[in-house]
Amino acid sequence: MISDLRVICPTDYMTLIASSAFTSNVYRYVATFATSQPSSPFGGSFKSRYAFHGVDSFAFFGTFDKLVNPPSETEILFQNIFREEIMSFVKSGRPKSKDWKPYPASTALVSEVTNVTSGYHTAECNFWLRNGFFSYAWIN
Repeated sequence: MISDLRVICPTDYMTLIASSAFTSNVYRYVATFATSQPSSPFGGSFKSRYAFHGVDSFAFFGTFDKLVNPPSETEILFQNIFREEIMSFVKSGRPKSKDWKPYPASTALVSEVTNVTSGYHTAECNFWLRNGFFSYAWIN
């Protein structure tokens, strides 16, 4: 619920505005990967057992060893899949997954595999937007 209010829904809204304003395609993804063991990605005493904001950065830069040491096969698999999707986009303007369409037609859920959905938390996001909660969002 809080991730919807603070991150997911505002990013959906921002992506919708970008896809309407840009002439180039805009693609949206949500990194749903959870590390193989609890980790404290940004310090602090709380160890996360779920996907967290920024897990994609650890995959892109190959720094999972800063979270879990040694990185498991699942961390390496997510890292490879995420990099393949991003590098395909950089080289061709399209992600590697053929069923991943420009936003708002689809959103990719990237983990050890890339799953594409036509909407991610759409009902929840419509609720937050309709009821004036956008001011509580974290805008990245």
